[in-house]
Amino acid sequence: MNCAFLLQAGGTLAGREELRSNLFQYLMPVFIVAILIAAIFFVVRYFTTYKKSAEYMEKQKNRPTRPSDIQEVARECKLVGEEKNLLWKICRENNTSNILYLVRDLEVLENLFRAEFNVLDASSDEEAKSYLFSLRKKIKDTYTQGAIVKTSKSIGSNTVFTYTPAKGFHYKLVLFENSKDGLFVIVPDDLMNSQDKPAPLSKIDLVFEGSDGDFYRLETRVIRYEKRKAGNLLIAVHSDKISPLQKRGSERIDVNLPCKFASVKTVAGGDGKKETISYEHSDKLHDGILEDVSVGGCRITADLPIRAEQYIYIEGPMNLKDTDTAIGSIVRTTKRSDGKFILHIRFLKVEIATVNRILAKIAKFDS
Repeated sequence: MNCAFLLQAGGTLAGREELRSNLFQYLMPVFIVAILIAAIFFVVRYFTTYKKSAEYMEKQKNRPTRPSDIQEVARECKLVGEEKNLLWKICRENNTSNILYLVRDLEVLENLFRAEFNVLDASSDEEAKSYLFSLRKKIKDTYTQGAIVKTSKSIGSNTVFTYTPAKGFHYKLVLFENSKDGLFVIVPDDLMNSQDKPAPLSKIDLVFEGSDGDFYRLETRVIRYEKRKAGNLLIAVHSDKISPLQKRGSERIDVNLPCKFASVKTVAGGDGKKETISYEHSDKLHDGILEDVSVGGCRITADLPIRAEQYIYIEGPMNLKDTDTAIGSIVRTTKRSDGKFILHIRFLKVEIATVNRILAKIAKFDS
């Protein structure tokens, strides 16, 4: 019996040792995997924290732009090949810092675009200039977000207000000073000397463009008028009654200069799939006032009540300097209280050089 007990005990001890050995073999890989997971976790956590640190951000911000950065901007802004190549050319030739950060610095970008425009303008490369302006617009639309205007106290000096007292009448007023006492606005002489001049204590609506590129309507009240060296000033009370307007499709230039216009007839040429339409304008030119020009169209003040859906030829200083021409169609005609007519025109045919001159004026690249 004793012998049997010893054998049994010995067998039990051997089984335990074997069990321990097997457990160790099974658990060792688990421990190794756990250690690896912990190590990976702490490494990832370190680099994630580091990438959010001021030190890392500063290094990334100041390093030169790489082709991969251009690719990322191209994806975000949906750039075509020519726009992407032009952006890389600008960054490479100017050795710019990381474009992923630079796209949010509109002032620096505008200087780079202006410099490139001057190079392209000197060589009269209108096609490249066209890609430059489309590149500028896409980057601006994607990355530029100004603060939404909620009070008149935040409106910057030199902001241009549009005052429309009656259908078809648009007056431009410039903000001379924004003080705690109110808005001091320069009033043009034609408004000061007209019946449209708002009376003291009367409510007025002013439309203006905010720093975010959107347009707003400000409802305020006239306090009084003052005469200063800057001109006739309208003082209006501060107001929080500001509402955003529907965003315009194109930026515009306030022209307000004489122009010529004429009727247009269409002439069909060719046949079948090769049929073409050309526009021929009349030799009889009429006088008008060119206003509110964009790459998409313009307004003309005229004495003639031309109906909508008519084709029209326009000849005038669309960028306030050069005489350019365009073919358009009249979208609608508005009759003013003084008997004149406002022709709202959508461009149908405009030379690329004309479009570039308009965009250069809007961007202030031609000064």
